[in-house]
Amino acid sequence: LREVVGGAAQAFSQGANPADRWQLYSGTSVGSRAAPCSSSVREAGAAVAQQVGAATSVRHWAAVQAGARFVEVWAGLFPQHVSELASASSLPGDSQDGTVPCSYMDLADQAHDSSMFYALAQALHSVVLDRCGDDQSSPNGGPDDDLRRLGCCRQLLAALAEVAGRLGPSGLEALAPALRRPSLCALLAVAPLRGSLHVPCLQLLQLLVQSPRLFQLAHQVHSDQNALLAAANLLVVPSIKSEDAEQPTPLAAAPPPATPTADAASGGPAPMDVCTPVEGVGAGGGDVEYQDGPERQACRAAALELFCRCLATVPRPDAVLNLRGAPTVQDEVVDTVLQRVVLLCHHELLCLGIHGDDGGPWRDAALRECAARRSRSVDLSLSILSSFVWQTAPWAPDVPQVEADATQAETCAALGRMRPLLASIVDMASRRGAASGPGGSRALAAASALRVLLAKAD
Repeated sequence: LREVVGGAAQAFSQGANPADRWQLYSGTSVGSRAAPCSSSVREAGAAVAQQVGAATSVRHWAAVQAGARFVEVWAGLFPQHVSELASASSLPGDSQDGTVPCSYMDLADQAHDSSMFYALAQALHSVVLDRCGDDQSSPNGGPDDDLRRLGCCRQLLAALAEVAGRLGPSGLEALAPALRRPSLCALLAVAPLRGSLHVPCLQLLQLLVQSPRLFQLAHQVHSDQNALLAAANLLVVPSIKSEDAEQPTPLAAAPPPATPTADAASGGPAPMDVCTPVEGVGAGGGDVEYQDGPERQACRAAALELFCRCLATVPRPDAVLNLRGAPTVQDEVVDTVLQRVVLLCHHELLCLGIHGDDGGPWRDAALRECAARRSRSVDLSLSILSSFVWQTAPWAPDVPQVEADATQAETCAALGRMRPLLASIVDMASRRGAASGPGGSRALAAASALRVLLAKAD
């Protein structure tokens, strides 16, 4: 495979002048010299798809991991090759009536099953959701199978993220097969631990939702397989353990890694345990849901980045911020994404007010790192809230006061039971922005945007 891709690079380097080399590299020239590069790229892509597909079918995770690593390096060195392969496996455009496929399956089925992207996506679904054989002597059997799956899954996520980063919003539709089954949702549904795959999953989702079509499909998925709802559940701050403690109601009943598959009735070992304790990685105890640490804080920041990207993709913020699986679960009200962002922002501001940003009297390095993570979450939360206010209750001098009051009241109603926290958030953000000097301008700007709702929030 390296020789085939090297042939494409050699053909590129043999152009007569820089303009010819660029035409040969990008595949835009009409002459015969563009054909060898394009042919080599297609051959390499087909070879990768064949090798990865064969390794996936026999559950040889080390070979799948090697293929994913090859694709990651290839995409990093030759991004134009990725664009060319995406064009070759691109999906048809929208129909004449403006409709789009209504499910992951409809969109993914339009992709070429022989494409390299399809093979990588199928490998990800298999390593996360499917069950391996009972043969303990096979390369994929034995007690170390979960560790091999974990390493393979991490590499597949890295390869898909590298490819997605090289494609534009329209080219991202070639990665629709990655959303064909709820693999990302299953990975996000488990408790964050050191060494888990939450942040790579969220980074991949952040790249995928840049495509309006992929976001629309992700938004419409049923709640128990919705990756956006699984990401929203990461915004919950763990409660302090007590004898009568109750867990926060999740936005959706996200599936565990043991999501049923087509062969669920055939029996066999359980699917990959993405939280398998390994040496030096840390293990989850029975009280892991009550623990807040660097892993959960990093996941919350990554989830907020994902929703910021979603807000940049959709025309209306309520499509993202009002997202929830059901209004109530077991007679308990389920908070929307917006309400959870409000609570998280208030929590992080309170914590920063307690321990500060400089590590306390001892200048503790771990506390400074914790403050940096919390500050990142505060910045993202205030950005989301201020964007929501500006788009739903914009201030304009020519708008009648009665209409402005009604719009502000409707915006406050979307905050639900988190409305009393708004005044405290504005106060803490204003004081924090004023104390931070020039660097606190974003906090002051967000506080100014939120201040217009204080009269209606009480």
